[in-house]
Amino acid sequence: MLVKTNKRSLRFEGSAADGDWLVLTAAENQILTFSLASGLEKGQFFGTAPFVAGSAGLMALEYDERDLDLYDLDSQQLRRRYIFSDPIILKYLSYDGKRLLVVTASQTAYLLDTTAVN
Repeated sequence: MLVKTNKRSLRFEGSAADGDWLVLTAAENQILTFSLASGLEKGQFFGTAPFVAGSAGLMALEYDERDLDLYDLDSQQLRRRYIFSDPIILKYLSYDGKRLLVVTASQTAYLLDTTAVN
């Protein structure tokens, strides 16, 4: 996929794809999302280590080492911020996006219901 950055200078550091979604990570905590079907850029986010569940239209990313943000990819809206007492070392969204597994550095595992209202 050819990525048009207009006048922005970006150095891509990683990528992930699931379903119709391509997620690229760039320097300075930039995350860009693209539709593979249309090739169009769909959103820009800030954070690190994105995990995308394309079939559910969700992306989890680390805002910092203890804060995890859950975004709706279509609307680019923050659905929820989770704050943990220890750094996040692993995260995984279920295929349907209804459950989020987070493991912290203290070896505490959290299985979160992403459909629950704040």
